[in-house]
Amino acid sequence: MKILMTGSAHPLARALTYGLGEDVTMIPLEGDLLDAEAVRPVVAGADAIIHALPLVLTESPPEGMSDTRRLDSATRGTYHLLSAAGDAGIPRCLLLSSLRLFEKCPEGSFISEWWMPRPDAEIGSLCLYSAEVTAREFAREEKIAVLCLRFARPVRAEGTQENPDPAWIDMEDAVSACRSALEMPLGRPRPWLFHIAGGLPGCPYSTYFARRSPLGFTARRNFGLKGEDA
Repeated sequence: MKILMTGSAHPLARALTYGLGEDVTMIPLEGDLLDAEAVRPVVAGADAIIHALPLVLTESPPEGMSDTRRLDSATRGTYHLLSAAGDAGIPRCLLLSSLRLFEKCPEGSFISEWWMPRPDAEIGSLCLYSAEVTAREFAREEKIAVLCLRFARPVRAEGTQENPDPAWIDMEDAVSACRSALEMPLGRPRPWLFHIAGGLPGCPYSTYFARRSPLGFTARRNFGLKGEDA
């Protein structure tokens, strides 16, 4: 499988490069998504796309990039990418997003995929939300299957963690969720949005849709918690 990836500098993208398996060839897309004509030849021949650029624009944008360009890249760049992919006949794109879109929800909330995101005025939050809104319209048209994975905070954790954050997900589980999304059948009706979280005690995110068919994903790593704590 040949996968084109944007945002290859993000830690989750790097983990995917080495963690999806020997049958997967990852090709970083280094061009400017704002140049629509330059994007089209680059996507040709790919079997799938992993769009991690919104995470980069949110968490670690290139030095000197203005807020206006960040937002434009998340919105118009996502449009150019998905439009070119649809025209090229690429069957699916994974949009990697973040559950930080719900950081402003009241404490004690249990947040499912039915909840509307609550972006604030901070540019990173707006980049995530704008990319999701753009991708959602392509998912509705079904010209290309767009699967949005909203991740809890991916971390690498080995052994016992004294106080694991309920909103963590182990990086290996995050990679496994992406693998499942790349392999799941694209039937109809087609779900497009999944919350990917670790399911630790006190986790504020529902993973109901992720656990069900066709994705069938359940986190397996619990950061060393045992017994009643797990």
